[in-house]
Amino acid sequence: MASSDTKGLSEKKPVAYDQGATQSKYVTFYLVTPEDKLYFGQLFKPKKEITLDEYNAALEYVPDSEIYPERPGLNSYKSIKGSNFIPKGLLEETIIMEQISKTPHPNIIKYLGCRIRRGRITSIVLERLDQTLMDYIHEPEFAQLDKGKFVDALESAVAYLHKLGLAHNDINPYNIMIKDGGIPILIDFGSCQPFGGRL
Repeated sequence: MASSDTKGLSEKKPVAYDQGATQSKYVTFYLVTPEDKLYFGQLFKPKKEITLDEYNAALEYVPDSEIYPERPGLNSYKSIKGSNFIPKGLLEETIIMEQISKTPHPNIIKYLGCRIRRGRITSIVLERLDQTLMDYIHEPEFAQLDKGKFVDALESAVAYLHKLGLAHNDINPYNIMIKDGGIPILIDFGSCQPFGGRL
């Protein structure tokens, strides 16, 4: 694997010892690229003696099918054809967004309404934001981010949802957008439910 593919990425290096041993049996390590491709490696020599070239040479690509589940939805349409899974989900998300938008929160995506075609909701219309937190962490500006203020803003959004009796249920770096150079915006309310609701 070329060193340019791994530049700047973190490695985890668990070390295995036999009971009573003073030297490790082996070192395992992995790399995750910005595209979420996973590479795994293992070397049978002391960690301090391993060179960067040896690390790179030992890394092997792990197929997506071995670690990432397929996302349900239109990819599995045949399995849900004839059910109300998709329309029910869209309707539930629309109702949640209508509820949230009655008193908008600055750290929750702006809901602009829904598009109706042939008497049916065909899409939810939201403000356009282009950068996820997962993208933003690779930007130079991330180093200057006031992380305390950032977390406070996210906690405020979650507290607002909880005050409405709602749980987001899917907060992760892909569901946090970045606005105006560092303001977090919580998105994707497809799993949001009232407390006690079934996902």
